Amino acid sequence: MTPHTQADAGGILDYFAFSVALGIRSLKPGFYREPLARIINPLSYIRGTEFSLVFKEIDASSGDRILDIGSPKMAFLYLAAKSEARIYATDIRDYFIGPAEIFLRGIGVGDSIGSRLVLDIQDARSMTYPDGFFDKIFSISVIEHIPDDGDTKAMAEIGRTLRPGGIACLTVPYRHEGYSEEFRDEVFGQRKGENKLFYQRRYDDGALARRLIEPSGLQIRGVTYFGEPYVSFNRCWCRIPLLWKVPLLWLQPLLERCLVRTLDKEQRNRAVGAAITLVKRGQQKLSDARFGRSSYG
Repeated sequence: MTPHTQADAGGILDYFAFSVALGIRSLKPGFYREPLARIINPLSYIRGTEFSLVFKEIDASSGDRILDIGSPKMAFLYLAAKSEARIYATDIRDYFIGPAEIFLRGIGVGDSIGSRLVLDIQDARSMTYPDGFFDKIFSISVIEHIPDDGDTKAMAEIGRTLRPGGIACLTVPYRHEGYSEEFRDEVFGQRKGENKLFYQRRYDDGALARRLIEPSGLQIRGVTYFGEPYVSFNRCWCRIPLLWKVPLLWLQPLLERCLVRTLDKEQRNRAVGAAITLVKRGQQKLSDARFGRSSYG
């Protein structure tokens, strides 16, 4: 079991500060709902752990061409402000483009839209980018929501569009007891009469390999499990109505610091999520020293 290092703890505090500043700078007449959300509810404490794990693996650098597949929008906004990488932020719908343009101007990088920063509509199951186009690809808690065999198709597309030597990192829910699928009456604002809609999968180790790793055609670099080994507080937290949580939202960095850990493989029965890091065989620009972690399995 690994407690967060000081850098990791500073990570979620940095995300919080960034989100609040982003909201304040972007507030204007006719555009207040999204900025207020950034101020009042910057980031959940579990999500902060996911951001830290993914950003560490991606290690965005100047000259990198990075694809974000549908992640929480603060992820690419943060990278846009903190790095000189060329970032392609994508989603299956265009709802995020207008607000993102305003936010990017709010943090002073609006002039980079269309050049260093690309906002694009893409279906992860069938992207229009050329083979080997990206140096790095990430997706935070997205792949599990793609219905039917969409997760395996998306992973094949990640493998196709990643360059030789490139790196991909994604996070998904994890369930040690066995693979499961969740259906809900309403999903992302959509309803289907009396029928429940597919919401998400929770993957066990077999499903990680069968549905994600193998279809990608990529080489496994490592799987990092994360969760709450002492108290499963997140289950309770998610059930509390947002208005009731507002006075407590700013305690989330403390909750992450106290409750969330990365877990050894032997302790993964307490995991709620997994961060999977993959590389594409071929000549690597990255240092070989970065590939010393234990492989999945």
